[in-house]
Amino acid sequence: CIGRGVIPVLTTIPHREGYDGNVDTYSNIIRDVAARRDVPLWDLRASLDNLPYRGLSGDGIHPSFPPGGYADSANFANPEAMQTGYVIRNLTALQVLERVLAAMGG
Repeated sequence: CIGRGVIPVLTTIPHREGYDGNVDTYSNIIRDVAARRDVPLWDLRASLDNLPYRGLSGDGIHPSFPPGGYADSANFANPEAMQTGYVIRNLTALQVLERVLAAMGG
């Protein structure tokens, strides 16, 4: 990817109940690869960890939904929506892309 001018963005993985050790191991490997390759890192886990239920829905796997469902998944003005995994995932993804673009001079 890098050789073709694509800037990869690596992301940590969210918490998963019962798999804390594995999630930590994988996320640390991802952090290490990003640092060694000097590519952007999106620390999704850190973004979700402070949310209720660590930003996860009742199944413990998928991001939690905002009050308005998918239609509300980019509603960054709604304080309730900002406490859900989908909205924070979407917001932080945009923030990472904005930083990458700015670093490229765009």
